[in-house]
Amino acid sequence: MATDLVLLPATLAADLREHKRQQSSLKQRLGKEYKDEGVVFCQPNGRPVDPRADLDDWYQIPAEAGLPRAGSHVARHTAATMLLLNAGLDISAVQQAMGWRDIRTARRYAAPSLGQAKRAAEAAETALFRPVSDLAEHRARKTAGQFVSSTLSSDSDQTML
Repeated sequence: MATDLVLLPATLAADLREHKRQQSSLKQRLGKEYKDEGVVFCQPNGRPVDPRADLDDWYQIPAEAGLPRAGSHVARHTAATMLLLNAGLDISAVQQAMGWRDIRTARRYAAPSLGQAKRAAEAAETALFRPVSDLAEHRARKTAGQFVSSTLSSDSDQTML
């Protein structure tokens, strides 16, 4: 049995607590007829749900939204992509949230969006080409062969000093 810690959104955690409360109530009412197999979602008698049992309902959801038919695992892929690209979470945080042991799995979803690529270019601009007003920093960057702003010269273009 897995013992990994998974942090849940507050709404989902509250829904799961309510589900557990209702399940415990049903278990008490059924007594020995309830076969507790330690699963979260089960049949009314406690036995595991057949994974194919609700597949038709699953397929109906995207169909009603006008989307193509897709297996339930697509929702997991979509969630991972949204966490990485839209929510801007760190790749290791998404890896933990999704329960992946290998970071390479998370990297499949990490193609940067245009906005992220633009922010990276802007950060590089700031880090590499910002104006240098401190002479000591100017000399250190010059010695390291880094591009520096020509605020120390009369030219307005970026130059290698």
